[in-house]
Amino acid sequence: MKKNFYYLFIILAISSCTINDLVLDDTLFDIKLTNYTESSWNEGTLYVGAKNIQGEFIATDSIKYTPVPSNISPMDSYNSGDIYDSRGEYQGNTYYKHGGLQYVNISYPITSFGSLFIDKDEILEVSRVFGFVFKLSDGQKKYIEAYDIYTGFDDPNSKNKLYINFDIKTTEITGKITTNSY
Repeated sequence: MKKNFYYLFIILAISSCTINDLVLDDTLFDIKLTNYTESSWNEGTLYVGAKNIQGEFIATDSIKYTPVPSNISPMDSYNSGDIYDSRGEYQGNTYYKHGGLQYVNISYPITSFGSLFIDKDEILEVSRVFGFVFKLSDGQKKYIEAYDIYTGFDDPNSKNKLYINFDIKTTEITGKITTNSY
């Protein structure tokens, strides 16, 4: 009996772990945050929601990135972008010097309570079209539109996966949603 309890505990512990696992209907989302600057911030927040008829974004859920590190590796180790290069990893983030650019891919926050939740009904109370906002602690932010919930996401490759990319640059935050990683 005691042995079965341990197995049950292990199964429950593993199933409660979550990573970047956003799903809406049949669409999966892959979120990528990249910092190309030498600046860091105490936190950044990713929101999901929709714009109302006045054009104001109404968030339905959010998740915090704490902190948002600069593109300078604390270990002075950088990945070259080569498929076999495992250098540049520090605290879940990967630092790169590649193609004349220096940047850090910031890992999606893993929390004890789960992931960002896309509540279809709550979003539909605001609009049919939902989107994402990434906001830094200094007030810089970027909105990107996902798709119309009623018509759905039509992927010509039938992969039903959206890549949500936010890039922090010296002059602004840019963002785009694609069906293929860039």
